[in-house]
Amino acid sequence: MSTDFVTDVTLNAVNRAILSRWHRLDLPNGWLVAGCLFQTVWNLRAGRAPESGIKDYDIFYFDPSDRSEAAETDVQAHTASVLGDLGVTIEVANQARVHLWYPSYFGRPYPELTSAEDGIGRFLVLETCVGVRPHECHAPYGLHGLYAGTLTPNPATPYRDLFASKVASYQERWQWLTVAGPPGDWPPEASGLEHHAEAHASTVGQSRHPLIVSASSPAGGRCRAAPGGTVKFDYRIPAMKFSGVYALYVQKAEKKHRTKEEVDQVIRWLTGYSQAGLEQQIEKQSTFESFFADAPAIHLNSALIRGVVCGVRVEEIDDPLVQKVRWLDKLIDELAKGKSLEKVMR
Repeated sequence: MSTDFVTDVTLNAVNRAILSRWHRLDLPNGWLVAGCLFQTVWNLRAGRAPESGIKDYDIFYFDPSDRSEAAETDVQAHTASVLGDLGVTIEVANQARVHLWYPSYFGRPYPELTSAEDGIGRFLVLETCVGVRPHECHAPYGLHGLYAGTLTPNPATPYRDLFASKVASYQERWQWLTVAGPPGDWPPEASGLEHHAEAHASTVGQSRHPLIVSASSPAGGRCRAAPGGTVKFDYRIPAMKFSGVYALYVQKAEKKHRTKEEVDQVIRWLTGYSQAGLEQQIEKQSTFESFFADAPAIHLNSALIRGVVCGVRVEEIDDPLVQKVRWLDKLIDELAKGKSLEKVMR
């Protein structure tokens, strides 16, 4: 799934054009970010044109040497000179100066950032924390939730009213999006954002896993973990709908001329579900947590599932639920790559 992300976002002709001219922008630590990326993915799932309804295209860069508004305006003007013929609104923001205007504009505190990547990780909705540039994609919370259609509040920016406004806007356009993480579980609104983010992560046992997709071209990529990244627990996974990810498993397999029946057979092998039981789990839109909790029997040979998913060795994942999900990811990946069912099902 992650390896398809760069391909998907570049199906948007505007994204593709921006990335093809990226070297001319000459931005320090620049990234094309957020809405033009995740909305493209959602449009594709909805069967719409990739560019449909995307109001603007945002670019982040980081230049602590000049935090003035005038300097940012000059960068905006240069960007317009390079990309102005595309006929879309393009907004450029120096992440080194966000803390200077955010509190007065939104009425909320905001820390001084240390990089453009830091800014990407602070969008209100975790699944929308994404950025791309030629040969790279930065997704600090992974891409699973983006494709599953979940909307999770970001503990680094725990602002309920702003989050609710975003969710309402997104669900109006993509009705199948669902909120993950009930409001009662959100950290309180207060100053000291880093404290709340760390406290929330500690409470749920999550260890942040920056994910980078590096590619030989913007139209394709491979998945690897950022240096030092580990996965112990992704607190979005329990609330993800299995049915949403199942549809992506089938889509991935069929693109490689495998069948839905083979996907079902692999899932039944791992979990012990009958076909009727599997279909019931899909029909009632079970979360991954309940899907695996209700599984009749995880296959004894599941321990033989080895290899790398998103830069992490599945056999080294500490959390049992995350490991089961990654086992399934790995099996479907092997199926799509042409392995026989006999080899996929150890």
